[in-house]
Amino acid sequence: MIARAAYVLSILILSGALVRAALPAEDDGTVAWSVAVVTKSGAEFSGIVPRTERTAKLFDEAEEIDPASLPPGETLSLDHFNGLNGSIGFTFGELAKLKVVAPLTADDVKSRDDSRAAAKKARLEAEAARLELVTEQRAARAKQELERAAAKVEAGLQNIPEELRAWLDEFPPEEGWVPAKKSQLYYQQVVLNTHTPTPEERRWLDNFEPWKAAYDLWLEIEKAKRLLEEEAARAAAAGEPAAQPLPASERPEPSGTSGSDAAATDPDKLPPEEAAQQPPPIDPDAPEPKKIAPHVPEPAPLKKGVPEPVKVKEGGGS
Repeated sequence: MIARAAYVLSILILSGALVRAALPAEDDGTVAWSVAVVTKSGAEFSGIVPRTERTAKLFDEAEEIDPASLPPGETLSLDHFNGLNGSIGFTFGELAKLKVVAPLTADDVKSRDDSRAAAKKARLEAEAARLELVTEQRAARAKQELERAAAKVEAGLQNIPEELRAWLDEFPPEEGWVPAKKSQLYYQQVVLNTHTPTPEERRWLDNFEPWKAAYDLWLEIEKAKRLLEEEAARAAAAGEPAAQPLPASERPEPSGTSGSDAAATDPDKLPPEEAAQQPPPIDPDAPEPKKIAPHVPEPAPLKKGVPEPVKVKEGGGS
């Protein structure tokens, strides 16, 4: 009986030793691993693999693992891969290298999260400051444009020399006397051969340059009017008071036509690639092109022995 009890006791002791040997090592506080992988195509990724029962068996006390020794169909997911807020997954069959960079404790993970959050906050604050500065600069430019527009509108046509105003009175832009009319007349006269300039049109073409100088000043005033009207409409839609320009004594002097505006409205100041596609200007002294009747080929004579076609009256029956 004593011998049997000793035998059973020895079996229990041996079984306990085997159970203890099968248990994992004591938890060292690792909650995740920093892992780097290289795919078979050569792409490199790094990220965090959270601790689970499966990943603990794979990464505990490991430094570099041969992916070929792992089941090729099983997957590995990397969180915060390459510093991004997201996850990416691979099968072991896609990997050429798999390296455990370092085990991470809860404090390590929190420190990484805090650093990432601080960097994100700094980026957002910098972007907010940049946008605020841009908004201020745009508002300042808009205010200057409104002040210049108000000065131009207040001066109006009185700011245009009398000799130029006379051209606007004779050939007012509101009635279609605009720079594009010059190209239109050329196209109708030279290309289509459908129109000969009238005496009024010829006088306008002969004095196009002084008229154009007056037109440029008139166009600046019209643009200023539209700008003030658009600002008033915007303020009314937003329920805001319209921007009030500075007193006349504090306003900047109105500027002439800017280069960009002139290029946009004057066909003679277009970019080279566009100017090359424009028709040449009209020469008022050039003789009018002769009108040539279209050539109509004569019908070929009928061959001998071929009867002439029978003429059938329209609406007639057989």
